[in-house]
Amino acid sequence: MAVVTVAALAIAGISVAGSSAAIATSISLESANNFGLVVGGGLTNAGQSTISGDLGLAPTISYTDTGLLTLKGAYHFGDTAAVTAQSSVGTAYGLAAAENPSVVIVSELAGQTLIPGIYTNVAGISVNGTVNLDAQNNPNAIFVLQTPLTLTTGAASHINLVNGAQACNVFWQIGTTSSLGAGSDFKGNLLGKGNFASAAGSVVQGRVLIMQGSVSLNATQISRPSCKEVTPSFTNNLGTGEGAYVSQYGNANFNFSVMGTVLGSATLTNVGGHVSWNVAKNWKFIGAPATYLYSNGAGTITGTGTLSYFSTQVKGKDSSTQKHGKHGIHGTGAEDNVGQGNGGRWISATTGVPNFTIKYTRAINADGTIGKVDTFAIGFTGTASAGVPLLPVLGTLVQVKTNVQLSNG
Repeated sequence: MAVVTVAALAIAGISVAGSSAAIATSISLESANNFGLVVGGGLTNAGQSTISGDLGLAPTISYTDTGLLTLKGAYHFGDTAAVTAQSSVGTAYGLAAAENPSVVIVSELAGQTLIPGIYTNVAGISVNGTVNLDAQNNPNAIFVLQTPLTLTTGAASHINLVNGAQACNVFWQIGTTSSLGAGSDFKGNLLGKGNFASAAGSVVQGRVLIMQGSVSLNATQISRPSCKEVTPSFTNNLGTGEGAYVSQYGNANFNFSVMGTVLGSATLTNVGGHVSWNVAKNWKFIGAPATYLYSNGAGTITGTGTLSYFSTQVKGKDSSTQKHGKHGIHGTGAEDNVGQGNGGRWISATTGVPNFTIKYTRAINADGTIGKVDTFAIGFTGTASAGVPLLPVLGTLVQVKTNVQLSNG
């Protein structure tokens, strides 16, 4: 059974630190789970604000409302539930701060797409635009963003959850103050030590959990997320692509699909699928993936299969066990042999089973989602049969000519 970890960082048009993000561990909020807002140092509200979830004040019991705060939950002012929730917030904060190893990211997150993992900036974090959190079709994927200093979001900023990302699985560990600009669209669990302030029109899909500081709301909507862990399931869209390109061996076509059982924290088991690659009257290959990794914007697939070589030194009927039709990698008939009887035939390229390695990259769409395969390369290792030249080697990535959309791999 092959096991592959998909722990990656993809930036829309930008590379960050050149490193992969480590897999983050899920952080339990325990008694704070039912709360939309927990405050350690007192609460003030202005304007029409709404909190969906319980409200807890502890240890400071101070609440001033000059506007209209609507609570869709229960008030807990210094009671056992509030004290217990505040204790859980402290525990969760400590767990989030202890997550490692982390990738050092730039302070300004706008314009970036982050894959599940652990991210840190010691100078603070800001979002003055849009940042995408891409779960890569794993709804259990965890994001942890750490800073010992401040969090600020600009007016009309957005945190987008794409490809299955859930707000309950996003944790912001903030060491000092946090402030949301007017009209901010914020997502995730904010675990903060210092004061929190939100400007008019800001929206939080998540929780605001403040250990020691005070909270100042201004016409702000806080909605406690209701997320469920998704049971692992077999899927066939972990890595899928096809296309054509000009290789060093001639015009080539490829088709691959990677399958596996999705577990928590983006771990795959039971990796399988298919790979096809051919160059007319030169090479053709059919194989099965054994490992899969997508990291730093590039995918890698390895496995074994059957590689054939078109030899002009031997005449007669095709001796290859592979049958490719007139449509290349998709055919099932024997049309590949038409007109080849007097010019050569396909022979097994290796004396044993060859290993293959595929590398590829994918385009990032304008909305931050992952798109088609845009570059591709494949190479083989094994013992060449008599009369077969050096096996195709893994060279540089080559631009794919076709515009075929890729699911997620």
